Amino acid sequence: MFIANFNKNRKVIYFFKFVVAVSFFFIIFKKIDLYETVKAFSISIKTLLYLLSISLFLFFLSSKRLSFLYLGKKKLRLSFWLRLHAAASIFNLIIPARLGDLSKYYLIKKDYRKYPKSYLLGMFIFERSLDLIILIILLSITYTLINHNYFFYFLSCFIFFLFYLFIKTKIPHKINYLRLNYFSKLQKRVSKFLFHFNIYKEKLSENYNIFRALVITLFFWLFSLIQINILIEIFNDQLLFLDNSFLIIKIILISLIPITFSGLGTREFFFIYFFGPLIGNNEAFVVSIYFYLFRYLFPAILGLFFVKK
Repeated sequence: MFIANFNKNRKVIYFFKFVVAVSFFFIIFKKIDLYETVKAFSISIKTLLYLLSISLFLFFLSSKRLSFLYLGKKKLRLSFWLRLHAAASIFNLIIPARLGDLSKYYLIKKDYRKYPKSYLLGMFIFERSLDLIILIILLSITYTLINHNYFFYFLSCFIFFLFYLFIKTKIPHKINYLRLNYFSKLQKRVSKFLFHFNIYKEKLSENYNIFRALVITLFFWLFSLIQINILIEIFNDQLLFLDNSFLIIKIILISLIPITFSGLGTREFFFIYFFGPLIGNNEAFVVSIYFYLFRYLFPAILGLFFVKK
């Protein structure tokens, strides 16, 4: 009964996301001229190669970051992490909400059966957390530099401090079990996970791998912003990098809200909403499509090569 209700609710959620995405695209196609949009897709070979080289570098950074979050005794080569990220990139095109990333942890467990499941979950939590933390900090810093409001600078420092406390502070894992048998078993599992998760955090901070992963995440998003800014400059080279980056980060954070499949429709709509008045609706839509191609489709195509090897 529970499984049937879960499947029914999941279908309702998927239908809702589909309707929202279609609604966004309906509004988008009302705001753009298809003929002018197609013409705007034309970019020089030199620019295209430059953007592809950045995507290759981002692919490498994403693969390398996961290796820093890995704490197994078994040594795994860089080629393994490249194949791992490649497989996840392919699955992310098919599975919504970037849940294709879970394939990475499945493949780690398949290759190294003794690797604790709690460590895998820890890797998943930290990988997602690092992206969110860096994006929020970059949003605060860009806002501070644009508006000279240093409150947001201190806010970003405070967020980083909270993250540092989260790494260093042990989460209480002892729970007073309820008498109900079902909840007792659940609490034991949660308690066991928290115990091992504390060990994972402790080991991760001991060898400074978490800070290496943090630096890689910072470089990843900085180069991502550079890549999108290059696309925007094709249509208007008078705009400032900081102003563009502030808007881009806002769009990325908004697209993380799970109201469509992997932000599809949401991202394109808000590119037009924020950049339409600056570079034109057609051009803003083209930038959003290129962002999707370089950020998601290209890694998946590259992934086919690595997975085949």
